[in-house]
Amino acid sequence: MSGSALSAAGAPAGSTRIYSLTLCPIFRFNPRGRFDAYAIGGGGYYRRTIEFTQPTIGTVTAFDPFYGVFFPVAVPANTVLGSFTQNKGGLNIGGGITARIRGDSNTKFFVEARYH
Repeated sequence: MSGSALSAAGAPAGSTRIYSLTLCPIFRFNPRGRFDAYAIGGGGYYRRTIEFTQPTIGTVTAFDPFYGVFFPVAVPANTVLGSFTQNKGGLNIGGGITARIRGDSNTKFFVEARYH
């Protein structure tokens, strides 16, 4: 997370995560040729989570197998000051071109542009 976003929220640290599940069918115009063009588009589900945190020290119980004793240990941790989760649907559309590297190979070079 950027420093300007953290200072605007008044938080010393933070993180963000994005999970997505998309379905994007591809429509090829010349699939067996050396050169091909294709269109791609679809939709999906997106989940974004933002957490504002502050560093702290936590205490856990550790075990020493040599002496057979349990003892407290201080470890670095984060306290979550606040979080925000957003779920939304989304769309994407695009297209590209491919060129076979060799005539009998399935290896291709491709260029694609997509709006998401």
